[in-house]
Amino acid sequence: MRLPWVSIIALSVAAIALAGVVTLAFAYENLRRQMAGISSDMARLPGPSASHEHSEARLAVIRSQLSRVEKPIIVMGDSIVESSLLPPSICGHPVINAGIGGATIGFFTRYASLIIDGSEPELVVLSVGINDANTPAATFQAAYLATLRSVSSPVEVVTITPSRSPLIDAASIEQFNTFIKSLDSSYLTIDAAKNLTGEMTTDGIHLNRDGYDLWNKAVVHGIESKIGCAAVIR
Repeated sequence: MRLPWVSIIALSVAAIALAGVVTLAFAYENLRRQMAGISSDMARLPGPSASHEHSEARLAVIRSQLSRVEKPIIVMGDSIVESSLLPPSICGHPVINAGIGGATIGFFTRYASLIIDGSEPELVVLSVGINDANTPAATFQAAYLATLRSVSSPVEVVTITPSRSPLIDAASIEQFNTFIKSLDSSYLTIDAAKNLTGEMTTDGIHLNRDGYDLWNKAVVHGIESKIGCAAVIR
């Protein structure tokens, strides 16, 4: 029996409507999964200790560079490290500048292991702390030790550079440096702040050319000493 044309149209409309509902359902599920993925990724991004946009970009760059080298020396830190002109290699090992402007020790407590993951570094150098200047000493020390424990590779630590900025509590920096220099002897300390002054900065915080000349020499020599290669005469 043939269906009247009105019934055929009604069935066609119903089929189209059903197909639309199914399509919308699939689209909704796909969108839901995408949003869940974005939420998961955002949960891994750095907290307020460093800007999301900058730290996200820097983490991507650092991870990309690490994927292209073997047995690197990774120098982690804040803007003091990020702005430094580190040599491309030391003792035959590629040097990766893992400085991230605005980073605190808490940032590296959360992300040091993520940065290092799978790169099998020869040495990790930790140079951070000036952004923690107004943090209680006990909080800083606990986060510093937690960061060191999160790194399975050999670690070398660097003292915090002096400042002449009113935003930086000089007494806290001095206290932090005393703590850093008192760490277990397995963490060789580079006292990069030893010959620096607050006048060797561009804005009271970030090093100028003379400051970086001393800082770089101290860090490179400290790395050479830790690895055990012949020091370069400078």
